[in-house]
Order: sequence, then structure tokens, then C-alpha cells
Amino acid sequence: IQFLEAVRHILTLKSKGPGPWNDMHWVPQAYNCGNIRQSLQYYNTVEVMDKQTSRAKVMALLRKVGVDPRSIPEFDTLYPLPDAKLTIGKHTHNTNARAFMQKYLAKVPNDTLQSLVEYYHEDYVMFNMTEPSFVR
Repeated sequence: IQFLEAVRHILTLKSKGPGPWNDMHWVPQAYNCGNIRQSLQYYNTVEVMDKQTSRAKVMALLRKVGVDPRSIPEFDTLYPLPDAKLTIGKHTHNTNARAFMQKYLAKVPNDTLQSLVEYYHEDYVMFNMTEPSFVR
């Protein structure tokens, strides 16, 4: 399946609204997690994770609940230092996820991207996130 075809499929789900016919992988989080909109107020931590801050945030959270991050096998692999290269097998590299995302999104018409962002609009609002500037 091509990326654009997958995006269009997600948008067909949008037109049907949330329900059992939707693949739960693509349902906005606002409709997932046992009606998170109602229970979000009871969560102690909701964080935006990025390469620069995720390691420190996860370490702080683990320490808060009494877990030493060093006790977790592969912690450094899962949460490398912000400027570290990831090592997989004998090869060292970054994931280049942003470059891949840009490559795929460049093939999607802007009106389709706008529809996709609209589909996830409630998630952006609920988690106090800014919608991507490339679709405005």
C-alpha cells in the first residue's frame, strides 16, 4: 500500500466517525484510551516527547516512582542522549524520521494534509499541541 493511499483510507474512516469499523491504530486519541477526554484530568503526567528532552523526562518520571533508569535493560538504547547516534547491529545512525516524514508528506496534496490534520484536531487541542505549520 502506498503512503498516499493509506492517508486517504484514514480520511474515509474520518467520514464514518469513531466506531468499531475504525482501525484503532488510526483513531484519534481523543476517542481512544477509554474516553481519555473524560479521564485526562486524572493523569499525573502528559508530556510532549522529542529527541532533545525525552531521556530527561523519562528518567525524572522513573525516579519519581522509585525506579532507577540504570536498572532497565536497554534504557540507553530506548532513550539515547539527545545528540547520540543510535547503534543498530554494527551500524551507527540516526533514525532520520523527520527526513522520511518530509519525503512522504511531500507526495500528499495540501488539501489532503489539511483534512488529515483536521481529523486529529481534537488530539492537538486535548494535548495542547500546535498543529503542524506546513498545512496551514
